[in-house]
Formats: sequence, C-alpha cells, structure tokens
Amino acid sequence: MENVIVKVCLQLKIDELELARRLNVELNQIEKWKMNPRRIPILIMQKLGVMYQGTLDELVYGKAPIDISGLSQANRNKILTFYFKEAEEAIHYMDHRENKRAAFRKSICHSFVPDSGYLESSYAYRTKDMRANEMRISQNEFAYKTGYSRSMIKFWEDGEKFGTLDVVFEACRVIRASLDYLIMDGRPRSLFTYDLSEELIENIQFNVKRLEEEKRQVIYQYT
Repeated sequence: MENVIVKVCLQLKIDELELARRLNVELNQIEKWKMNPRRIPILIMQKLGVMYQGTLDELVYGKAPIDISGLSQANRNKILTFYFKEAEEAIHYMDHRENKRAAFRKSICHSFVPDSGYLESSYAYRTKDMRANEMRISQNEFAYKTGYSRSMIKFWEDGEKFGTLDVVFEACRVIRASLDYLIMDGRPRSLFTYDLSEELIENIQFNVKRLEEEKRQVIYQYT
C-alpha cells in the first residue's frame, strides 16, 4: 500500500499541517495515518479522492483500475465470471449447453432491486448491487469470502458502517470493484487490480476492448 498522505502532499505541494487544515482534522491524526494508511477512514478517503488528480486506486495501491463502464451488464458478467469466479463456476459458465448454464445461474442468483431509500452514488448501494447482481452471491457467502461477519456485511449494505481502508480492501477484492468506484461519487464502474499480475491485467484489458468493439458494431448495425 502506498503512503497516501505523502503522495497527496507531494502532488498538491502542501505540508501536512495544511493537509490537516483542509481535512479539518488534528495534525497528530495526519501523522497516525501517515504511519498506517490502512486506518484512514472512508470519509477521509473520499475527501482525499476529491483533492487527488487521479484515481483512488492509483493513490492507495499504485495500480490503475480497469474501466468496464462501456460494457453491457451481460458483458460485465462475462468478464467477472471468466476471470474471477471459482474454477467450478467458470467451467459451468463456459459450458455452451444452455439448459445447464441456465440452471447454474438460477442456483446462484440473489437479485437485488434497490428501494427508494438507496442512493445510487453511495457505497451501500454499490456494495449490495455488485454483490447480488454481478457476483451473484448471498450475504453469507460474501461474509465468508471477506472474513467478516454477516452482521457486518449487513451494516455495510445498510449504509450504517464501512469503517477504514483495510475493511474496504476486502470488499473490493471480493466484488472486484475499484476503490475509486466503490466510495467516490460519479466514477465509472471499474475493476480492482491491486492483487492481479501485469500479465493478467493486460489480458483483461484486451478482452474488455474486444467486447466494447462488439457492442459498438451491434449498435452500428441498428442505426
């Protein structure tokens, strides 16, 4: 993990005292976050994301996310399924026998339709939407994969608590959402890449571009 405080100060050409003033926190708190970036609260990360010229993933992890906002939902699911599902799930997905594929999808689908209380720009909405509609896993499965309790997952999805950067890291890793997309308003849907090799990142980027081109060709045919 990058030294977030140092990088922000260097880019903005300010000292830690000025950063503390802009964030409306005590200087000693800045020193603590400088020593341990994982303890930076999400609300502070949102403020830093507004200040920083670049994505939060680049600021925190030193790796740019992969933008998949140009893909249809079906093609996003293709990317997520092929690269990030368990091996057994990937085999099922690649099975071209439609009846088996449909049966498998039905067995793992936990669809979520937000009510009027959800804000689409909030991390609560995005966490639940990606967990239920893209990854298609239950709260219990999500809890198991992140190492947190189901009650903690419910807190996240109800917008009551998300805590610090180290907690959000696990959510990003499991639902393959960039930190930038998960907690910042108005950022494109993008993939978390911190734990991926450069070779795999290039492979995913190639296939995302291929699927985007296929989408453009379909649109062109009907215009």
